[in-house]
Amino acid sequence: MMIFANRSKALIRATMKSSKQALRKSSPQSFREAKTGTDKRLLLGLRAELEGYMHIKPPRNCPQYERMTVAQISQRIQDDMEELVARAHPDATEEWGKKFAPNWWLNCGIPNNKRCRIFDETLATKLRPGLWGEINSSDPSKARKAQDELQELLKTETAAEPKHAAEALAFLTKQATTWLENLFVKREALMKEVAKGFSQWPVNLGVRVKVSNKGGRKELKQVITRRDFAESYLKKLGVNQDTRWPESGFSGVDRSYPFHIAARGIYRDLLMMKRNPRGHFEKMTPWAKQLIVLPEPMTKGNAMKWWAVAKTWLDEQWDLNREAFEPLVQQCCSQGKQLTEAALFESEHRPRVIDLGLKKAFLALAKSDDL
Repeated sequence: MMIFANRSKALIRATMKSSKQALRKSSPQSFREAKTGTDKRLLLGLRAELEGYMHIKPPRNCPQYERMTVAQISQRIQDDMEELVARAHPDATEEWGKKFAPNWWLNCGIPNNKRCRIFDETLATKLRPGLWGEINSSDPSKARKAQDELQELLKTETAAEPKHAAEALAFLTKQATTWLENLFVKREALMKEVAKGFSQWPVNLGVRVKVSNKGGRKELKQVITRRDFAESYLKKLGVNQDTRWPESGFSGVDRSYPFHIAARGIYRDLLMMKRNPRGHFEKMTPWAKQLIVLPEPMTKGNAMKWWAVAKTWLDEQWDLNREAFEPLVQQCCSQGKQLTEAALFESEHRPRVIDLGLKKAFLALAKSDDL
């Protein structure tokens, strides 16, 4: 088997060599006479790119993919990208715990002073061959020295990892967005059918510096590239024509009004319970039956029916889960003062948060009856 592989490699090399020699003979000027001395061909594949072709390999071109479904591939990619995000921001869980759940680790049975990276022989050997044996040495001083070395090696290994992970995530996301653009060129009907169910769609944008002369002085101005393309592309795709879910997954960059974020979350949760009642209700209560028969999507004409069902749930949650409303209470004002500072009874907080703020934001999610 090995002999066959070696012969195959030798045959490939010989074929490539003969092809290069034939190319050189057919060229107007031999590579020996060329100034650069390279056989690199200029603008290789330009015609294909101009006509909108990208290199896309055939589907299921190896046994691994033949055995996997689209759902399995998607889950694996999502898990891998989440790992890249975690490595780009390794302190995210600890920062979240300090701010929102100080005893989270303790509730999981892990003391604060026991949280550490788990390593084994494979990791230790990867950092330095022979390190694992020294760590488990019967000589205490040698083992302690090896453990200190392990910690230093781990620090060195992970120092550049956040940047590397963020770069990889940005590159993969940019490439995936480019593939979506190409699929729109080659499979327009398919992509329109997909895009109409999304309220947002990724587009690659950029920034370049433009030099302008004003009054004899040069000024540098940053301009967004591909802005006109993005507007035309999203309109042709038909994004947000038939969305089944409200926008979600706020990143923190877009500082939206808290009531708008909360209203989208409420509508999304209602849709989840409505579409999967078995997964959310132990028994069908009268409220659950009202929710299930609500028409979809929520429009201006049926929005008050949706709000009546939502308000029942919100009033119940106010009594059972009061702390969840705290960010909204802090946003409400009375005579220029926050509710927590105004001379109001706590019972007066509920109508201002639910009947005013949340109701207005929730009804704003309703689509026009004409669409």
